[in-house]
Amino acid sequence: MPIDIDLADLKTISVRNTGEFEVLDIERDDCVGSVSLMGGQVLTYASHGQRPVLWENSRLELSTGAALRQGIPICWPWFGPLNQNQDPVIQQFAGDQPPSHGLVRETLWELVSATEQAEYTEVVLAKGVHLPGLEGLGITMRYRFSDRLECQLVSHNQTDQLVNLSFAMHTYLAVSDIKNVSIHDLDGIPYIDSLDRGAKHLQNGHITFDKEVDRIYYNTPPLIRMKDAGWKRTISLEAPESHSSIVWNPWIEKSKRLSQFSPESYRDMVCIETARAWNDFAPIPAGERHEVTLTLMSYS
Repeated sequence: MPIDIDLADLKTISVRNTGEFEVLDIERDDCVGSVSLMGGQVLTYASHGQRPVLWENSRLELSTGAALRQGIPICWPWFGPLNQNQDPVIQQFAGDQPPSHGLVRETLWELVSATEQAEYTEVVLAKGVHLPGLEGLGITMRYRFSDRLECQLVSHNQTDQLVNLSFAMHTYLAVSDIKNVSIHDLDGIPYIDSLDRGAKHLQNGHITFDKEVDRIYYNTPPLIRMKDAGWKRTISLEAPESHSSIVWNPWIEKSKRLSQFSPESYRDMVCIETARAWNDFAPIPAGERHEVTLTLMSYS
């Protein structure tokens, strides 16, 4: 899907063709970053002169029709395997072999607008889905780049019925070493352990890593912080409209089986995913929209 918007007058945005699809590169005095039309996702982000906030994958494959394992993939209109969602979401989208993580990660999106102001540079992308009985269901991603990264996910329900969605902004964070990482603000929060047959647990203290972790936290607070003792920095994820978060690190054995992933990459990344997942799915009435905004910041 070629870009049909004139970007020539924009000083902070340039277009790069990967040979498969187009990427918008952003360079400002306060940050650098990039947005991919494949998957409609942020690929990179860093405050100017600082280490990347988002993990940059040495084995990333820039291929049309393939999910990009880097940055902030968009999982929508369901998160994870469809059959592991709640019944209202499963019944909404039941079909033959539905792909994991929804319908928009592996498709080209439309560039709706690209603008710049003194305070930020904004990129807006959109994607509709074509499902029987659900024509008029779509998603918009609005990204604002500055000394912080703001990602707004808007679900549009222009159908004639209530639609139940689950989704996630699948944020890959860059870390010095996973053993230096602790995740704060989830002490006492309940979670579903995907590695323990979906058993329910309560978080006890900060989250640290010495094995594979794959958990859906629910009733989560609006702010979650990841502290990295090696790089002496904190990354905050603020998302007031989200009440569930996924924490994931594949650890050693699963890393050997993942596509687009080095066996050692589990050491330098962790995912904290801003979501409406499991029992936090989002019912959207006919003719209405639903918004979740994630703000990412890095500081010492």
